[in-house]
Amino acid sequence: VAAHWQPSPYLVLGAGAMARPGELVPSGTVLSAGNRYARVDVGFQERWASPLSDSAFLQSAQAATMASITVSNDQPISRARLRYELNLSRMSWTGRIYDGGTLTQGHPLLAGLHLSVQPAPGWSLGAARQLQYGGGSRDARAISLLKAFFAPNHYDNFRQGRPEEFGNQQAAWSSSFIYPGAAPLVVSMEYAGEDTSHGTPGRLGNSGLTLGINAPRLWRNAGLRYEISEWQNSWYAHHLYADGMTHRGQVIGHWGAAWRAPLDDVGGHSQSLALQWNLGRGRSLDLRWRTLVNQSYSRTSYRRANEIGASISVPLGGMH
Repeated sequence: VAAHWQPSPYLVLGAGAMARPGELVPSGTVLSAGNRYARVDVGFQERWASPLSDSAFLQSAQAATMASITVSNDQPISRARLRYELNLSRMSWTGRIYDGGTLTQGHPLLAGLHLSVQPAPGWSLGAARQLQYGGGSRDARAISLLKAFFAPNHYDNFRQGRPEEFGNQQAAWSSSFIYPGAAPLVVSMEYAGEDTSHGTPGRLGNSGLTLGINAPRLWRNAGLRYEISEWQNSWYAHHLYADGMTHRGQVIGHWGAAWRAPLDDVGGHSQSLALQWNLGRGRSLDLRWRTLVNQSYSRTSYRRANEIGASISVPLGGMH
C-alpha cells in the first residue's frame, strides 16, 4: 500500500507499507525535499543498486527496506550525464558483532555511494561502494568512515600490525547498453567484489559476475529477460559481523545467496528467465523461472534449486 502528497515541485511526502512474513515494513514512507541537483530523502526508501532487473550483488529488494537518509540528483549533471547517490542506512539489531575479539550488540550502519555516467547515448557506466560499520562499541565516527571508504587498503582491509578492520566493504562496476531499434535490446553486466584482492585498491576480491539481456518487445506482445550470475565464497559473511550483510535475517543483495544454509558463505551459480505478455486493455501476465547451484566444497550437501512463479495484473474498473 502506498500513497504520496506533493505540495510543491521540490517537496514530496510518501506513506507506504509492505507486509512480509511475520512483519509489517513501512516501505515507501519517505520525506523528499531539495532541487533537481540535490534531493534529500529521509525514511524507508527502497533501493536497487544494479542495472540488472532480477540480480543485484550490493543491494536489492531481497531484504526488508532499511531506514535511511539519501542525497541524490534527479537531473543528470553536465554533458557526461553524471548521476550520484550517497546513502546511510540503519541495519537491524544484532548481538553478534565483534570488537577487539569481544562480543558487542547494536545496529550496524551501512554507508553507500553510487556514481554513473553516459559516455554515449544509450550506454551507461556505473560504480558503487558500500561499507558496513559501527554497531555496539565499534567505531562509527565520520572521519574513520571517510578514511576506510576512500582508502580501504590503508584504513580498512586487514594488514599486518593493525589489530582489526574497520568494517565490511563491497564494491561493483556495471555497464548497460541499449540498442534502440524496432525490437529494442538492453545488454547489462555487473562485476562485483567482496573486499579487495591482494591488498590492491580497485582490484576486487571474491568476485561475482552477472550478465543479462532484456528484449522488452521480442515479438508482438511479449518480451523476454535472461540473467546469469556466478559468485565466489565469502559473500554476505564476515568475521566481525557474524550475521553478515543481512537485515532482519535476509541477505540484502543477490537472491541466490539467500538459498543456502545459515552462516554458509559458499559460492554459487544462478540463472533466471522471465517472459512478459501484454494482454491488452491494461492486462499483463509474467512468468518467471529461477535456478541455483551452490558450489560443492561446502559442508552442507546441496541439490539444484528451482523456483517457478507467475503473476497477472488486471485493471479493476477505473483503478489500476
